[in-house]
Amino acid sequence: GGSGGGGEGAAAAGSAGDEEARREVQQQVASLREQVSSELAGLAKQQQELVAARLNIEGLAEARSNAQASSAPSGDSAELRKELGSLREQLEAACKRLKVAEDSASTVKRDLEQLQGPRKVGISL
Repeated sequence: GGSGGGGEGAAAAGSAGDEEARREVQQQVASLREQVSSELAGLAKQQQELVAARLNIEGLAEARSNAQASSAPSGDSAELRKELGSLREQLEAACKRLKVAEDSASTVKRDLEQLQGPRKVGISL
């Protein structure tokens, strides 16, 4: 049984390789975790912007109904249209950013699943 020593050396080298791979995966997971946190922070900010936009729209709707009740001149109506157009652009931009964030989150999830890969069962000598 003199050849057993060589097998132990190979096992030690394999173990060191496993440690290296494990460290790489941990670094990648930490990096992906930071990306996800960043995306979530961006989504939270977008949520605040959407709430603010909704409040602005509600305020404009109220102002418009008040203006219609008092038969306001058409100058106010043009200004309201301009404001609504601006809000629409902001909302469309927020929706685009949300789509990008969702795509990014699904990519991160897919990357994590690939990093974890199939589970390997170690054989000790």
